Amino acid sequence: MSYGMGIQARFPLRGIALILSQTSYTLNDFVCWSHPCRQAGRTPETGLSMSAATISVDEFLALEQKVLQTVELIKTERSARAAVEAERDAARAEAAELRQKLTAADEKLAAVNEKLTAAGDAQTEIAALHSERNAVRQRVEKMLATMDALL
Repeated sequence: MSYGMGIQARFPLRGIALILSQTSYTLNDFVCWSHPCRQAGRTPETGLSMSAATISVDEFLALEQKVLQTVELIKTERSARAAVEAERDAARAEAAELRQKLTAADEKLAAVNEKLTAAGDAQTEIAALHSERNAVRQRVEKMLATMDALL
């Protein structure tokens, strides 16, 4: 039972109500009437006659249920994706913060290594000064002993 282009073109919502009140549907009931293939009585996808395909109410309701399930699945997947993206962004922010802390720790380590190197150099210099002081002390003692011997 087809209602033709006139009713659906002028009153699209009434056309839907009329279609939904039927017990059997044809492809003709679900088409865009302004498409060029419609004027020739063919579907744009297949080029077949529109009167060739019919579906029952149960098939239509099953299809509708599948569409609704698909929509719900898409909503669920989008919310899951948003949650994962938020988690990813938080992880990236944490990684950036840890990189900054690592850079600061590396700088502190370099400064400590420089101090240790300087301290090692200072220890070497102190040891050299101690040996020089001992050498000077020995020379002074020799000079004092020589002076005592002269007097």
